[in-house]
Amino acid sequence: MGDVQVNSIQTDGISGLNQWNQIQQNKVPVSKPPQKSFEETLRETQSKSKEKTPVKEESSEWPQIKARERFPLRSEVVEHLPDRQSGQIQEDQDQRAWPAPYNASQYRAKSIREFREIQAQHSRRIPKGEEGSPAYTPQEARGLNDMQIYKQDQLFNIPGGDFYFLKPDGSMEYNPEYDHSDFGNRVGKDLQDAAANLKYAFDNLGEGAKYTYIDKEGRMQTAQKTGLLKTLGNFVKNVFDGLNFGKNETENPPESAIQKIGYAGKKVFLDGFVKNIILGIPQAMLNAGENLFAATLNAMEAVPDATIGTTDIGRKLTTTVFDNAQVTLSYITDVMPTGEAWLRVHAAGSKDDGFRLPYLYNIKTPQQGLEDMRWAHVRNTPFRKVIETVGCIFSDMLTFHGLPILSLESEVRTGDAMTKDGQSQPSSE
Repeated sequence: MGDVQVNSIQTDGISGLNQWNQIQQNKVPVSKPPQKSFEETLRETQSKSKEKTPVKEESSEWPQIKARERFPLRSEVVEHLPDRQSGQIQEDQDQRAWPAPYNASQYRAKSIREFREIQAQHSRRIPKGEEGSPAYTPQEARGLNDMQIYKQDQLFNIPGGDFYFLKPDGSMEYNPEYDHSDFGNRVGKDLQDAAANLKYAFDNLGEGAKYTYIDKEGRMQTAQKTGLLKTLGNFVKNVFDGLNFGKNETENPPESAIQKIGYAGKKVFLDGFVKNIILGIPQAMLNAGENLFAATLNAMEAVPDATIGTTDIGRKLTTTVFDNAQVTLSYITDVMPTGEAWLRVHAAGSKDDGFRLPYLYNIKTPQQGLEDMRWAHVRNTPFRKVIETVGCIFSDMLTFHGLPILSLESEVRTGDAMTKDGQSQPSSE
């Protein structure tokens, strides 16, 4: 019997195999998906890739498309640049920060060298002159020496630098990509600076001219100097406050008779006569004179810009000579008696530290961080301290009245920082 079954399976192998499969399926029911052939799988993969990435037709842009595989776009470059301050770097939308011919966001690098130049150039941050905007990246700040910092502070102070532009709100803008090769741009910039300095001269005879500075956080800020008319107004106000014996004081008004007499003497003599008359009026006149000389310098610059400025060497030479001449003019004005640097060097202390020895105190002050208005809006680097101290000593020798003014704050820098709406915040004096 067994032989018959074996013989039947052997003689009919296919039917026997089917019987065996049925037995196995009854024991362990398994449902398997139908298997696809290799050609079907390949066709499905190709169809899905076409849906996700549409293929562009070949055109004249095909070399750019091929170059894209080797050199990334500007947006791709920015994604891999180091962080400027914290978090992931954000792409600068200001096209001035991207030098020609890289202004086009879809520009393709032609070589590895050019691509690296684009990376290095885009990592720079150009100050826009807007209040509160970063002036320079930490990398740029580390790369600047003390002489360059001093030059920047002076060119931000008044109009005239070839790459420093006065905005309608009174703040300064730095744009190193300005096209000086154009005759109209080059000569027109000189004439605009001359007109702006003339306006600043009249402003300093009135309420005071605005100026731009870089604060201790490295951001652009705008403040206002104290003009001649405003100085006289402060004098009248201080005299009346002194004669009222502090009745208008809201914080810590004098109570006893001795306190009222001391208050009146401070307001009338120290704040009114010394700070407003002896120091304030000459300061306002110095500032107006500085702007008048700068306007003359700007008008003179138009001549070489119109002649030798047609060549690259001539333009560079003109910029170097006249920018340095303006910085020298500001330096001479600062170290003259009652000038801004003169008051810092002769200061016997400050509101931050109290009484200190003149000359020596300014040398020991930090570069930034003091709240006293004589130091608050300058970057008092070692280079600045040395040249201002030496200049003030020579100024004292020439004028014979360089006596230290004990803890008297400069009237010219008491114009507080501008508010967001462009209005000046009145001084407490």
